Amino acid sequence: MSIQRRWTLSLLAVVTSLVVAVTAALEWQAHRERARVESTWQASRLSELDVRLQLSGGASLRTVGDLVGSGDIESLVAPYVGGRSTSDRDLVDWAAGCAARWGLDQVVLLDSAGNVLSNARWPEAYGRPHPQVDFLLNRLTRDPVVWESAEPDPVRMVGSIQSVRVGTSLFRVLGGVVLSEQLRTIGRESGFDALRVTPLGQPMSTGEIEVDIPLDWQMQGEWRLHAALPAAPGLATLEALRRRWRVIAVVVLLLTILTVPLVARGLSKPLIELTRATTDIGLGNRQPQLPSSNVREIQELARALGEMAEDLGESEARIRAAERRGAWREIARRIAHEIKNALSPLALALDNIETATARADDRGREASARAIDTARDQLNSLDRLVGEFRSFARMPRLHLATYEVWSMISSAVSSAAEVHSSVQFKVCDEVRLPLVHGDAEQMRRALLNLLLNAAEAGSAAIEVVADVGPGDHRWWLAVRDDGPGLPVSVGADFGTPYLTTKPGGTGLGVAVVRQTCEAHGGAFRWRALDPKGLEVRLELPVIAQVQSEDDEGDAIV
Repeated sequence: MSIQRRWTLSLLAVVTSLVVAVTAALEWQAHRERARVESTWQASRLSELDVRLQLSGGASLRTVGDLVGSGDIESLVAPYVGGRSTSDRDLVDWAAGCAARWGLDQVVLLDSAGNVLSNARWPEAYGRPHPQVDFLLNRLTRDPVVWESAEPDPVRMVGSIQSVRVGTSLFRVLGGVVLSEQLRTIGRESGFDALRVTPLGQPMSTGEIEVDIPLDWQMQGEWRLHAALPAAPGLATLEALRRRWRVIAVVVLLLTILTVPLVARGLSKPLIELTRATTDIGLGNRQPQLPSSNVREIQELARALGEMAEDLGESEARIRAAERRGAWREIARRIAHEIKNALSPLALALDNIETATARADDRGREASARAIDTARDQLNSLDRLVGEFRSFARMPRLHLATYEVWSMISSAVSSAAEVHSSVQFKVCDEVRLPLVHGDAEQMRRALLNLLLNAAEAGSAAIEVVADVGPGDHRWWLAVRDDGPGLPVSVGADFGTPYLTTKPGGTGLGVAVVRQTCEAHGGAFRWRALDPKGLEVRLELPVIAQVQSEDDEGDAIV
């Protein structure tokens, strides 16, 4: 994973975590605030409702008390108690007029037996026992009462029942208002959407809460008060803030997704450029392009990397100079050694010539001739030594042309056979080879060098083989001998300069062969033969892939 992608994912994770954390904290705080506001609002509304219910019950109680204390009832029922004639119509109509005067929805006058003497909402009930007589006769006169009216379409009422004694007779006055209307007014004044009385066990509607009816209210049956409380005023503002924050969070996340890759690219660009510069330094570039940044750490790292590249360049220059000087010293030492080896016999030969010349007889002439031959051999050795060093010291300059492989092989084998007539040379020319493009003379010299090395190693039979492959547009040439082969200690160093197993050898012959092969774009390989012998194989392209030429000094090093 690239560093830019890691920066992108890291920044996205950080910003997303912050947004989620802030959102969770705000949601938690909003939940707590909502619960607090709702609890406070509900407590305040219930308290207001309780107060208004108490006031409503107290008002009905006082109104009925004032009615009883007005004396209207005594004057109405006095003739009835004294046995005097009283108009039934006066009793029947009294309750309706009384309710209108005192602002009540219902007024009922009962005798001591519970019979209806007057009913404002149901005049036809005159003389009949009240349906709730047992409940009403046992109620307290100091507390509000909730009962159902006795008309054919009963209505739940809230009010009070008061006793009036006229003579020896006890009368009861029941007065009140319609409970539903009263609750509607109370609910509106207390801030409720709805307020209703329901039987015990009836489920509540959505949004309703159960409210306790005042304890001093005397109920006919088991009832519960259900109230629909509106949302608290502060919740609308709270919900608006929550919605606004959600929008802000979404916008922040979208902006983060769009801008984080740009920020990550800006953060990772100096590091990517530093990585590229480090790679260039590893590939040999000692003047890499370093990033420019305002970050102090990046500046210090770039400066340190530039200083390291300069130090490496200086160290490599010193190493190359030291290697070049060491190589030249080694070459000079080997040349001096080889020349000294040749000069010693040459000086001895000159002494012998001088001695033989002084004697001037047949033995002197023979000695002189032998000394001259020795001197000639040493001079030839020095010439061969200088030629091999010159060949190795520079990359072969190829003169490319199309040539026939078997003709080149025959020429090299013929030259080797003239030098080593006792060795049996064999050319396996059964394979038809294509015309190849390269330097025929350089390849002939390389093959001749391999043939002479094999013959000088003590081989009795040498075989030259060639064929096409491996792969398209390639061919190979191999020299196989039955000599002693290579020592195990040579190993993979075979073909390196100055490595030789022959007495008096320079170790440059095979190195020149390898250099010529590689100059054609080929590969130099060798392997030991069973039970003895050695195969040296040159794998070459049909069309030479010429390498670039270095200067002579670099080639020597």
